[in-house]
Amino acid sequence: MINKYFKLDIFFLSIKKLKKGSINQTYEININDDKYILQKINTKIFNENVIIDMDNITNHLKKYIEVPILLNNEYGRIYYKYNNNLYRIYNYIEGYDINKEKISDIQVYELGKYLYDFHIHLKKYDYIPKHLIENFHNTKYYINKISDIINKYEN
Repeated sequence: MINKYFKLDIFFLSIKKLKKGSINQTYEININDDKYILQKINTKIFNENVIIDMDNITNHLKKYIEVPILLNNEYGRIYYKYNNNLYRIYNYIEGYDINKEKISDIQVYELGKYLYDFHIHLKKYDYIPKHLIENFHNTKYYINKISDIINKYEN
């Protein structure tokens, strides 16, 4: 699939499943001397629009910070649909392999700097995402939901 649909000349290929993600199925793939991330998108949560949003946002942000860039497939699309599944490939960015239980102060600091740059440059970008999850960024909504659940079990 990778060779046929994403315009890659493959002489050497290795694939390793990454188990740290919790939503999509994610793989590190090594093609010749280049590393990529292959993701099978969880279509129970996301559709093509989340990939289109990623492409639009990263194409804006790449002028300012390092971001993953999606590869086009043979049809000029940034995703591939196969058997009702969605796939995307983007470049692998070398960096920290962060252990969520043992994150260092330096890693937290570097992450904070990156997130600052990410938000500063994204704030200037006039783009309305195509994929929306109702109340996704509404913290108060989730606090109320959790309170309702706790109250239900306490009564």
